[in-house]
Amino acid sequence: EPQKLGVHLAHGKNNLNKSFMELLESGHSPLEVYDDDADSKDNGLHASRWMGQRWRSTLSPVVVGTIDQVLLAALKSRHVLVRHLGLMGKVVVIDEVHAADAYMQTYLKAALTWLGLYQIPVVLLSATLPPERRRELLDAYRRGQGAPAANTALDKTIGYPVISTVTSGQVRIHEIEGEPEVTKQIIPTQVASAEEIAKLLEQELADGGCAVVIRNTVREAQETYAAVKKVFGSQQATLLHARFLAVERSARDSSMLELFGKNSTKRPQRHVVVANQVIEQSLDVDFDLMLTDPAPMDLVLQRIGRLHRHAGRNRPQGLQAARCLVLVNDLASAPWSYSNRTDFIYRRYMTLRTLGILADRGQITISEPNDYAQLTALAYNTAESVGPKQWGEAQAVALEEYLSKIMQSHMKASVWCLDGVNLPKWKAPALESKFMGNAATGEESNGPDVAASRAAVRDGEDQIPVLVVAIDPELGNAPVPPPLSGTTPDDEQLQVSEYNARGRIAQMCSWSISLPPWAFRARGQSVDQAVDAVAGAIWD
Repeated sequence: EPQKLGVHLAHGKNNLNKSFMELLESGHSPLEVYDDDADSKDNGLHASRWMGQRWRSTLSPVVVGTIDQVLLAALKSRHVLVRHLGLMGKVVVIDEVHAADAYMQTYLKAALTWLGLYQIPVVLLSATLPPERRRELLDAYRRGQGAPAANTALDKTIGYPVISTVTSGQVRIHEIEGEPEVTKQIIPTQVASAEEIAKLLEQELADGGCAVVIRNTVREAQETYAAVKKVFGSQQATLLHARFLAVERSARDSSMLELFGKNSTKRPQRHVVVANQVIEQSLDVDFDLMLTDPAPMDLVLQRIGRLHRHAGRNRPQGLQAARCLVLVNDLASAPWSYSNRTDFIYRRYMTLRTLGILADRGQITISEPNDYAQLTALAYNTAESVGPKQWGEAQAVALEEYLSKIMQSHMKASVWCLDGVNLPKWKAPALESKFMGNAATGEESNGPDVAASRAAVRDGEDQIPVLVVAIDPELGNAPVPPPLSGTTPDDEQLQVSEYNARGRIAQMCSWSISLPPWAFRARGQSVDQAVDAVAGAIWD
């Protein structure tokens, strides 16, 4: 008989996805799969709250989520065997695999080894994957199959686009003819402040056009937006980053697609979007001009994917060439100086490699798909020097720090990584011991205090989740919904004395924001202590 196909959306904000929540609500009674989509709003899909609880999140037949859902299969944790079970019978597809940092790569390679051991098909997608990292990922999967290491010839550039296929016997390279590439130029540009960025944009957009400015930190994006808004006004400027209320962030993402998407009918005559890295991936948007902070080469190449993205658009005069201006504070310094906050986000060595290639060439021109592979390979080939000789000492110091940080990340991740040199040869007793009780949590020899502070599959401190509820002094400090851009203020009091009054709980969950702990934590405080202190201050 026809059955519904189980699907799960596996990420922390899935309760804000209207389509998914409707599936959950309609999942109480089974329905048939209809041939005519108009006869069934869910198109034969089914979502289960039980299947979506914590470690069961991969049990549904179809799971759409973040890379964490795969990495958790390699994390020592209770019920990890259920995560492995959830991956059985699936095809695992990981997009933008290059975005995994050194810490996450430790778990990714271990997870790939498990997937290879189980003969689970895996598809890894990236436009900017360095050759050495590609070979490491292929080797990890082959290790699970009991195969020897891949040919080191894979460490060299093998073109783009290209498909590498893995079998138990060998690795094959399939070159694909790429589509014609719009010629794009990456040009170093000296600007020393947010005000100078706004002035430059005013000159560039004198005849109209849509530009995006990508800053590497939220604070710099906010400062730049303030300067741009003074020049262009609030109607011709938009700010986009991850520290908006969840409902506001979702609305702004939708607005980006409405204004700058492929099928947009509302593209403005002149507009500036100031964003951080959230605009690098996922959003199918198109801009006439791009300004960006320096970043590792693969990320710069990702960013220019939003530059002249949609063919056939009529571009304003002066913006018909696709130009990405890399923002540098001083082109006369050695090495070039740039925003010092960038080094808190990216390893300085990889940023200097990008700038060194720019300094050697004057500008970078990308005219064919293979240029992406060539530039990525050059940027990550530490054996080949780039940049003027005067930069040598600074690059050497940055390289030493870079290699040290990679080693530290690997060692830190390895403590909790479910991996081993002989993993593919583990027999039933070894597997049972790894998956059973405290042995699978890493807690058998460490006290509960250590276990409570252990790392997860991402190397970073937990964010502090906050629900924001506005207080209206004109209504006697009564709680009201927070004001949201593009909406009429809702001054209706929240009936907080009544549980889920008029369905407000789901709405209030969308008023969430995640804040970095360093802004609230005193020296020596843990995240939990910082949360308690913030809550106490609010209560007082």
